[in-house]
Amino acid sequence: MFKRLQGKPKVCHSNRRKYMFDVLEDRELLAFSVLNTDPLGPGSLYAAIEAANNTAGPDEIEFNIPGSGIQSIQLSEPLPAILEQVTIDGFSQDPNSGQPSIFLDGSLLGSNANGLVIQGEGSTIRGLAIGNFSGSGIVLNSNNNIIVGNYIGLNASGSAAASNSYGITVAATDGNTIGQTAEGLGNWISGNASAGVMLDGATNVQIVANFIGLNAAGDEAIGNGVGVHITGGSHGISIGVPIDFGNGSYDPLGGNVISGNSSHGVLIDGAETNLVLVSGNKIGTSADGNTDLGNGGDGVRVADGAFSVVVGMLVGEISNGTETLTIPLYPDDSRNIISGNSGSGVSIDGSGTHDVYVTNNRIGTNADSTSDLGNTGAGVSVTGGATNVSVGRSLFNAILFQGSNGDPDVLIQGAFDEDQGNIIGGNDSGGVVIQGANEVTIAGNFIAGNTGSGVDVSGGSHGIVVGVAPDSGDGTYDALGGNLISGNSANGVLVRGSNTQLVAIAGNKIGTDDTGNNVFANGGAGVRVEDGASYVVIGLLAGTVSSGTESQNFITHANEQRNVISGNAGDGISIDGGQTNNIYVAGNIIGANADLTADLGNGGAGVSVTGGATFVGIGRALIRSAVFPAGFTLLGAFDEDQGNIIGGNDSGGVVIQGANEVTIAGNIIADNTGSGVDVSGGSHGIVVGVAPDSGD
Repeated sequence: MFKRLQGKPKVCHSNRRKYMFDVLEDRELLAFSVLNTDPLGPGSLYAAIEAANNTAGPDEIEFNIPGSGIQSIQLSEPLPAILEQVTIDGFSQDPNSGQPSIFLDGSLLGSNANGLVIQGEGSTIRGLAIGNFSGSGIVLNSNNNIIVGNYIGLNASGSAAASNSYGITVAATDGNTIGQTAEGLGNWISGNASAGVMLDGATNVQIVANFIGLNAAGDEAIGNGVGVHITGGSHGISIGVPIDFGNGSYDPLGGNVISGNSSHGVLIDGAETNLVLVSGNKIGTSADGNTDLGNGGDGVRVADGAFSVVVGMLVGEISNGTETLTIPLYPDDSRNIISGNSGSGVSIDGSGTHDVYVTNNRIGTNADSTSDLGNTGAGVSVTGGATNVSVGRSLFNAILFQGSNGDPDVLIQGAFDEDQGNIIGGNDSGGVVIQGANEVTIAGNFIAGNTGSGVDVSGGSHGIVVGVAPDSGDGTYDALGGNLISGNSANGVLVRGSNTQLVAIAGNKIGTDDTGNNVFANGGAGVRVEDGASYVVIGLLAGTVSSGTESQNFITHANEQRNVISGNAGDGISIDGGQTNNIYVAGNIIGANADLTADLGNGGAGVSVTGGATFVGIGRALIRSAVFPAGFTLLGAFDEDQGNIIGGNDSGGVVIQGANEVTIAGNIIADNTGSGVDVSGGSHGIVVGVAPDSGD
């Protein structure tokens, strides 16, 4: 806090000019008053900054310009860089206005001209409107500065753009804060051509309670290019509600509104950009989360080698090596609403991009999940070789957060939590789209009401788990990982394309409500596997994983791994295509409710195998050897729980047409309309029941 004491006007001398200021005597803080709107000369802002730079210790610059209303300072040359700790308080011009009364105008300056350049640590800029600069409105080249209550890229009324190239640029500095949760102290950062906030190599930055891309009323878009761009190896960045480390850093009102921007809402990219938390924001909507004010690109995009990024809720334990603290859960506060965007809600892309966690968000719906505010792209897309991505409940890899200002480094160990699942609905190009990505887990989500398939896996993706992950006995098993995948216009789950392989689909409700007892149909098949996909397990995975020297048995959890695939408009499960092979359907309920007390039949067959698909096991099956990444091999085993219950379907129980090497064993196939098993179309190598013993 600063003291404001009265003093007599006094002339201060410098080598260049004589300036008149209000000076405060005998105090910790020296304050200078801006007395006019002149670009230079006595009483100007230019002169006040020069005087503060020439005065050791913290200073304050206040405004006392005669007249009412907005006072515009149109610069004729760039302001001096701020070299000492200073508070520039634009609110001092009209403390009761509730918004900036000082407009700093760079329209007369040349190229690459910045508004305020902060090189003195610990400075505060508050209550200014800063616009029309060809460079950045504010540049932070020092540590521990605070930027609050400003209009950056807007005129002083906040009603129209006064574009800078960048709103706020934060260079390779530490500990800066943009926004505060107290009323009126968030910034409005809008109308800037390239990015509203640009972090390039910055560390430990908090971006809280700002409006980024909207007018001051928050009801119309005045977009930046990108809302927030984090790049250049920046790390330790919090956008929105910060983590509760037990040190007072948590604030439930920290969420930003990042909407109306012409490109992405939040862009996190570049190798070595890491440790970023995006939590509690409205991205693509109004502040209440109920009106579409979408960004022109993706809501959140993580790309080009960024890693250790959490979009949503972070849950787990933190450790500094000697002490451990559990991170408290705030599911309502940490939830992002990511809806209404022209691209995907969340896009994760690039071969070097890894360890990205998308948890506890609303993606494609309004804040209450009562209406559709769908993203034009997918709800979540994972593409281009990204790896180790979790959508929903996840046991994420350990994340090391580096300490600042003398704080120790902390290690975050992830944990499963019931609130981690996302609601992904109403999106125009599918719920979750996985294309050419590896090691992706989709667990504990509601994926419903999307145009297209609920989950679409293609492009040579592998190592994909949809629902309850196989239990290898190492403690990663999550009994509650099943998804609700229903009400989508196409298939519930679509797995397609040559080299798309090693996909497990287990423990989900597909085509029903979350109880499994009422129809909530997908418009196509419940699960469709086509066009050369291979080694897909739908239901229970039983067997042994071997590296050649070590082996590990998968433990069967029939109740948790069983899918309920019922009520869909097409087949329950459709397996199609001449190159599609090694598909295993085990332990599922197909066409009945979860309690096996009512018919919720699929509109097609329970299971169809067509178009030359080969090596398909329906029920008890000995899975053929499958090589997993890192040199591991899966060797299948018979298990008593592998049989499916296939009943109540409208076009037969199991239909085999033009397929080869199909085994149907250990199932209950009853009460279907049509035949229980129908084999036709030149199929061969079909076993229904006990397979011949070849002596092996």
